[in-house]
Amino acid sequence: MSNSDEIRISSKDKIEKLKAEYEQLKADARNEQSDRKAEIEHSIAELEHLKSDLETKYNQIENFGSTALEEITKAFFTSADAFSDRLNKTKGKIK
Repeated sequence: MSNSDEIRISSKDKIEKLKAEYEQLKADARNEQSDRKAEIEHSIAELEHLKSDLETKYNQIENFGSTALEEITKAFFTSADAFSDRLNKTKGKIK
């Protein structure tokens, strides 16, 4: 398996995992009845923006050659980390 194939698989696994966590978080947030609901909704809106950015970078990985793949991959995983951090912070607000 080539390095670019490994990167694509790793990226796909990462985005699928994060999107599943995000969908679960949205469901949990919908059920939240606390006085912090507005704050949680704001965090969900931020997550939606970060998710869009993450999906854009993932699509770039899928559509570019191996020369640019490393640079795009670094940007993707930076976005994935930012998304994951915000996801975990929002989870903490719900619990």
